[in-house]
Amino acid sequence: MERNEHKISEELVGKEIKSCVSYLITRLAQHPDFMEEVLPVCIQDQDSNSDNDDDPIALEHWIVSDYLADRLQEQGEMVANVLGMQVWGRTCTGQAIALDDVIRKIAKESR
Repeated sequence: MERNEHKISEELVGKEIKSCVSYLITRLAQHPDFMEEVLPVCIQDQDSNSDNDDDPIALEHWIVSDYLADRLQEQGEMVANVLGMQVWGRTCTGQAIALDDVIRKIAKESR
């Protein structure tokens, strides 16, 4: 990735991603009153009629801006309003968010 592209991705992350809420979402998913609300950002059900174990699972959860939530949804990412927060279910972990393909694509398109 070109240095300028990386900088744009980092700026997008700094501006549009608010806070990690993985622990909160995990706890809410265990509570019967909130399970249904958080499920859309935990498991991406690609075919609601299948019992496919290969459906993507979110490994991290982040509060994002409305702008980024919309862009992520356009890219097929797991995003839902949970208790008034736009939450993104990130399906990868272990690298800087600015390096995620979806973030790089959104940053490139927003230039």
